[in-house]
Amino acid sequence: MAQHIKFDTIIPILITSLLLSACATQPHKELSEVMRLQQQAQTNYNEGDLTQAQSDYLELTRVLPGDESNWFHLANTYARAGQLELAVNAYRHVLAHDATHAKAWHNLGVVLMQQSQAAFIQSARHAKADPEVQRASLNMGQALEALIHPSSPPASKQIAYPPPPVTDIEAPPPGAVRAP
Repeated sequence: MAQHIKFDTIIPILITSLLLSACATQPHKELSEVMRLQQQAQTNYNEGDLTQAQSDYLELTRVLPGDESNWFHLANTYARAGQLELAVNAYRHVLAHDATHAKAWHNLGVVLMQQSQAAFIQSARHAKADPEVQRASLNMGQALEALIHPSSPPASKQIAYPPPPVTDIEAPPPGAVRAP
């Protein structure tokens, strides 16, 4: 009977030990998986595989919703992929949780300027009946291009703006006298 009692005592201790050791190793396994996913996301981003980097960073924001660095990197993937609305939303998420995140503020500003530039380009394309608005929109689009990409060649050579409006009346050469 003494062995039976000992056996009954040992089994719960063994089960408890196994459960505790499993609990102790589980966070370590999750941590290593998260670290692997972060490294994979960064590698994909650096190599230009933005679709996979977005997927990785989305997963990281689900696993670690309070880690603003993952949200910031997700926003960067959206911005680089031209998904400007998604980038704006992700940067704003970061800033809602950390209003002192200077890089998020900077990148949000750049993305908002890109959206503004796109609006001015559309304005210029649709302002055929109003040459003044078309010219002003072209000027704003070019000025924003110079701000967004300061080291790039002049915007007029880089962006496909619509040609200036064509008028039906030819202007007389300078100094010419018009007939009454």
